[in-house]
Amino acid sequence: MQDKNWLQTYVGRCEEGYVLLSSEESTGTSEQGCRLTPVETFRRYQIFPGKNRFFCDGKLMSGPDIVTFGFTNALLVGTFGLFLGSVLPLYFQSWGALAAILLFVGAALFVHCLINLWRCNFTDPGIIPRNDPRLVPQRNDAAAGRRRWCETCNIYKPPRAKHCAKCDNCVDHFDHHCPWVGTCVAGRNYHFFARFVGGATLLSAGVAAAALGGLAAAYRKVGGDALPAAKVGRVASAHPAAVLVLAATVLLAWTLVGLCGMHCVLIGLGRTTNQVVLERRRR
Repeated sequence: MQDKNWLQTYVGRCEEGYVLLSSEESTGTSEQGCRLTPVETFRRYQIFPGKNRFFCDGKLMSGPDIVTFGFTNALLVGTFGLFLGSVLPLYFQSWGALAAILLFVGAALFVHCLINLWRCNFTDPGIIPRNDPRLVPQRNDAAAGRRRWCETCNIYKPPRAKHCAKCDNCVDHFDHHCPWVGTCVAGRNYHFFARFVGGATLLSAGVAAAALGGLAAAYRKVGGDALPAAKVGRVASAHPAAVLVLAATVLLAWTLVGLCGMHCVLIGLGRTTNQVVLERRRR
């Protein structure tokens, strides 16, 4: 689909789409007042009607929440980096073998989380193609009473499908829209999401336990006859980054344990988050 047969159409200053011309047609302005501009190439993602973002000439598709997706990556990388720089040295001072084990297991979980986070974001969640808005499907067939109609996409939505207002697409087997992974979570990328949540739960809980153990070891090394509160203050002032890691990972683990448990239950029941939410609204 290239080489001077495609024209980019404009109405006023707004880009409307692309049209394919035969060899005898020329550029200019159509009878309807559309301005036509020749282009070298055309790819279908350039007229994708949803809010998804495309990269690498349309080879990668992401969700619309780039900022929160970037924040999730920064939080993951930053927390693990602080763990490497502030918590592990506390173990290397006393227990070198244990520090090596923590480094290996932590790095494996970190890579697992990062890979599944990116695969979840850049995998098509199950977007259902829209019908041409100029076409009027038969809406009085036998299935019309049992299937939901989407005015935006001009289609009947299959069971468990939902039109996501954030992505502006109908998504098959829709679970929920997650801004932290930057896209919808549905049938095609749910397993990546579940792996990411499970790995992040283990990683945050493990880092929190390691930080607590390292700070406890530092506490025992504080000499003198100071009161326990004074010793805690000395440890906190000597290792502020480790204290920050402990506080952040305890909060993350507290949040993720509940989320992970909920999705384990949903997987066992064969249900989606959207189904559970709809059932609660109907009560």
